[in-house]
Amino acid sequence: MKEKETTSFYASEIKYAEIISESDDVKIIHPLSTYPVIVEKGENFTITFSSENFDEFHAFISTSYEPVVDEIELSVDDVWQDNARWHASVTVPLSTPEELYNLTIVIEKDGTNFYCTEPRAVSVIDEFSDSFSFVHVSDFHIG
Repeated sequence: MKEKETTSFYASEIKYAEIISESDDVKIIHPLSTYPVIVEKGENFTITFSSENFDEFHAFISTSYEPVVDEIELSVDDVWQDNARWHASVTVPLSTPEELYNLTIVIEKDGTNFYCTEPRAVSVIDEFSDSFSFVHVSDFHIG
């Protein structure tokens, strides 16, 4: 796996890993910022990603638009492989504030941690509404 840069992540007030390297070999396939998942607090959703084999998997969400970033660890229910793709079922804690979050996955392989982050990929809501509004803008010109 190719290492690009190093950084540190904190989740649930515990240092997640001393040094984590971003890797081109780890990629989130779904959810994406262009196709986010909308999930109720306490419910689960599936992350689809590509990666080589790994020893451990972790996931967390972080606030997108705040000066002080909040990170919330997601409970990993199950991880399985289907052809060349991996899937992880994760649960959002009930205490999670309603907001749009970045999604980060962290995998450990042979003692080295690698991560991939997808901005604005998870929208946490209190509950689904019975009423929806949609806006579609195509070929929008100003001026």
